[in-house]
Amino acid sequence: MLDKDLDKLSSQPSGRRCSHYAAASYFFSHFNLARLITHDWELRWAWQRIAVDSFIVCVTLCDVTTCPTHSCPIGYNQKTEVGACCPKCVPKPVCVYNNTEYLPGSSVPMRHCETCLCSDKLENDGGLHRILCAPITCNTYCPPGFEPVLPPGECCTKCVQTMCVVVYSGNLTHSIPVNGIWSPPGNKCVKYECVKVGSTFITMEARTLCPPYNPNDCIPGTEVIAPDGCCHWCVRKCNQTTESTYLQHNGCTSSQKVDLTTCQGLCPTYSWFSPSTNTFQHSCSCCQEITTSKREVEMVCPDGSKFSYSYNYIEQCGCLQSTCTTMENTATKKLRRRR
Repeated sequence: MLDKDLDKLSSQPSGRRCSHYAAASYFFSHFNLARLITHDWELRWAWQRIAVDSFIVCVTLCDVTTCPTHSCPIGYNQKTEVGACCPKCVPKPVCVYNNTEYLPGSSVPMRHCETCLCSDKLENDGGLHRILCAPITCNTYCPPGFEPVLPPGECCTKCVQTMCVVVYSGNLTHSIPVNGIWSPPGNKCVKYECVKVGSTFITMEARTLCPPYNPNDCIPGTEVIAPDGCCHWCVRKCNQTTESTYLQHNGCTSSQKVDLTTCQGLCPTYSWFSPSTNTFQHSCSCCQEITTSKREVEMVCPDGSKFSYSYNYIEQCGCLQSTCTTMENTATKKLRRRR
């Protein structure tokens, strides 16, 4: 629009001339706006004066060169909103921490021992997105023989071995401290010891082998148990014992092991006072063989020769009456020997 056109428009009955380059012509049809024609100026502010009768509108145009220049903080962008003249800082769809932007859903290293995420929620002022934090969930369970230890600077404990672990009776476990010794219930002949070598825990197992024990072979009242509760002993009744070994005779050896039997155990021996004789009476018995048999075995000599050898085998043992030796008789025999 030319200056003369502005002068022409200003002579209309509006009674006021618009400022230079601030006149625009609108064509209304029942107050319906058609199209604004200006000198390439962008409409920034609302209308100041509308003369409907003369179709003249006075508008205020923005001069962007007069807007203040400034930078926006982290998390904000400059934006000119519709109807505004100068741009302003508006928040981005991000979270901001320690001068760093984080998109929603990303992790934010904000607090120690907490998990922080940039959420879709906005701060109370409706600006930036809110950072939500929750404590880190730690696994506090440690298996047998281990204890939780919190390393310096860590949030969660770690399981550190402090004892040896023994598995017994299928799936049962027991923890043994270092240098400790433990036996499973009902099995005192097995012992486990925990030894630590450097940072390694070693479980050592020891088993005690007991001699054969049958309570039926014991003289009643003589049964004893070892202090550690493992082996049982007793004074055995007169009974037969067998040992498998090689026979030796005149430098020759049996070609195979043979069973040699012996009689072992105690037999009743008594001493009592007889009023009728006014003396002590004694009854003695000895554990010895009752029945025997002959057995043969092949012998091999160093020169390679062989021969058959016969040896006695005890079939049965028992208590047989024997002569009692008194202290008086023993002392008399010693005196006689000195003479």
